[in-house]
Amino acid sequence: MVASAFVRDVKDSIGRTLSLYRRVRFYDLSSIPVERRIARSKVIQFYSAVNNIGNYTPVLGIRRLIECEPDTWNIHDRSIDFDFINKQYKHAIIGGGGLLHPVFEPFWQRFYRECRLPTVVWGVGLCLPNGSDGWSSAGREAVRGVMRRADLANVRDAWTADYFGLDGPDIGPCPTIAYLLDFLPYKHSRGYCLFSWHDQIVSWAQAKRFLTALQGACRYKIRSTNNRQYPWRGVHRIVRRWYCTADMVVSTRLHGAIIAYGLGIPYVAIPVDNKLREFCRSYGNGIVVEPDDIDQIRHVEDLAAATRMGQIRIDDVVRFGTKVRQWIGQAPASHNRFPIGLAK
Repeated sequence: MVASAFVRDVKDSIGRTLSLYRRVRFYDLSSIPVERRIARSKVIQFYSAVNNIGNYTPVLGIRRLIECEPDTWNIHDRSIDFDFINKQYKHAIIGGGGLLHPVFEPFWQRFYRECRLPTVVWGVGLCLPNGSDGWSSAGREAVRGVMRRADLANVRDAWTADYFGLDGPDIGPCPTIAYLLDFLPYKHSRGYCLFSWHDQIVSWAQAKRFLTALQGACRYKIRSTNNRQYPWRGVHRIVRRWYCTADMVVSTRLHGAIIAYGLGIPYVAIPVDNKLREFCRSYGNGIVVEPDDIDQIRHVEDLAAATRMGQIRIDDVVRFGTKVRQWIGQAPASHNRFPIGLAK
């Protein structure tokens, strides 16, 4: 009996350790054959399942706040079964990274026409890569229609609200920062600068130029990540091993800056599209250096040291999360899980 209990405890410990390394996956109906689809929750959440961790951390933050695990549907799927969704679920959440990229216009138009569920839109922000033609007028109207019909709507910044002509949505930081609360105890300095780069919109040649400039202008050791999870290296490990031990972050990726912000780490944003500029302008705790100016930086640490670190706006995220919990019908969250007024 004692031996079997010991073996069970060892297995559980190994399982918890391995969970830090494995790629995060959700119960995603887009990847399940039609005949095997069943609803496990009364809530369905739409997200993007590309392995950029910025598509997963907002979903994890939302789950932490509402204390339930919605089923999910990847909106890259062009054959979303809204008949199944309307019959099987009571609530729909549109929430996660990249969902307002023009490539997703077909999703927004179909959702507006076909989804009949009470809806919350949470943490979405405009994504317009340099050179993009932007959204069509029909796509913008679909987003406005979904937002008008939603019971609760939250966007990441005023730029998003203005672009789509939204009427008074809630504006607040990405729910990723709620997910990051669990990682604050693991923060410790190891004397390096983390370079977080975007391998989908930044070429390797451009990333190498940025990295070379950093190496010449930084007294810290440089580590780098492309913020993508793999079967052997998941979201939790990337945050805990790469971000929590960094003294500063230099990022071309929005969620590189968001993770640094949520952990209270100063960051330098190298924007390759406007969403990164808007995040820094809206929430601070970092500084923007344009890509053409990166070679002129002499001491990166001085930029970090000069950054005025303000309060992390977890309050806004928790308040909206409380509204969503009540909308779903969950019991109120315990106050000690979500500390209000979290400072750096």
